[in-house]
Amino acid sequence: MTMPCLRLRSGLAPHIEALIAEKNALGYPYVQSARHLAAFDALCSERFPDETSLTRDMAMLWAERREGESASTQARRVSPVRALGEHMSRRGLDAFVIPRGVPAHESDYVPYIYTRDEVASLIDAADEMASAARGRDASKRAMLPCVIRLLYSTGMRHGEARLLRRADVDLTSGVLAVATSKSGKGRLVPVSDEMVEHLRSYDDSAGRREWFFESTRATHHAKSWLQQGFLSLKYLAGIEEPGVRKRVHDLRNAALSEIPTFAQGRWQGVRARAEGRDFA
Repeated sequence: MTMPCLRLRSGLAPHIEALIAEKNALGYPYVQSARHLAAFDALCSERFPDETSLTRDMAMLWAERREGESASTQARRVSPVRALGEHMSRRGLDAFVIPRGVPAHESDYVPYIYTRDEVASLIDAADEMASAARGRDASKRAMLPCVIRLLYSTGMRHGEARLLRRADVDLTSGVLAVATSKSGKGRLVPVSDEMVEHLRSYDDSAGRREWFFESTRATHHAKSWLQQGFLSLKYLAGIEEPGVRKRVHDLRNAALSEIPTFAQGRWQGVRARAEGRDFA
């Protein structure tokens, strides 16, 4: 996904540009968030033309819920401006940080729990798509079976999987290092022996690269790639139902609804290494 060309005019423009550059350097596309920040910049330029600090009035005016706006859309719009406040504060600048819980997130979405048969159908569909892919498209399709299996078997968020670097995947110990999780902290994710074999098979075929699941542009894949691929999988697998929202993220819910017994011993090994102990 291409970063939009932003025309920033407010007194906050240098800080917005610095935040976007920081996110990009960490490997985040930050495209939609950049658009929200550009809209916030336009508001500040119009309503607070002489202000070079991020004030409470500026931030909370932006945070107000708009007519017909859902709580989730409001939250996605507010989040980058909160991040801007945090970014400026870390640098010792005067900035108001929108408090957590603003807006109060309310959603009527009920997570979908895939059945084992549905997951099996999705994996079969992914394998079928991979075997049918030709030419340039084959490099993308070959990843889907591995990604779908990884999300389901570990409960990883799809962003964590997409942002894995090859160096983060230890195929000897069967542990993945997630550099930045939703909480902002890194964590270790153990995988089953069967999943290790799928990862190893894909790794051997993918060749030298920086990102484990790398695009043809030598970057990590954008969220849209997985969403589009998953949409095709649902139809091919025959599990799409009118009025029932089934997301790729819900594979995580299916994984967490089962007890990953394979990981118990491996987690002991992870903890032992972290504490500097030997584990047989």
